[in-house]
Amino acid sequence: MPRASSESLPGARRRSWQRVRELAARHNAVLCTAACLPGGSVEVNGKVVGVDYALKREFIGEAIGRLEEHLKLSDEAFSKGESWESIAREHAARGLRLLLGLIYPEPRLSRG
Repeated sequence: MPRASSESLPGARRRSWQRVRELAARHNAVLCTAACLPGGSVEVNGKVVGVDYALKREFIGEAIGRLEEHLKLSDEAFSKGESWESIAREHAARGLRLLLGLIYPEPRLSRG
């Protein structure tokens, strides 16, 4: 059976940022946390978080470059024949790290 390429997958073509935003905003994201308490019990907390986050104009170029690199890495892994499961797992983990880094950047200390 011939292997599918990223070009033959439905929706694999590049989408406009507006379309990406529409697709990402079709659900309410929930941020869940858990803490192990003394005695072995677990406390779980969840809250619905907004998905309409926008970067300041000065950071958009860098963010787009980082997102494009993220997509490129997954495309390259797919073209090398890596398993879909491992690609999806790594893509999700790397994407989460990327988004957290964009939303919660490390403080930039001024030198003075």
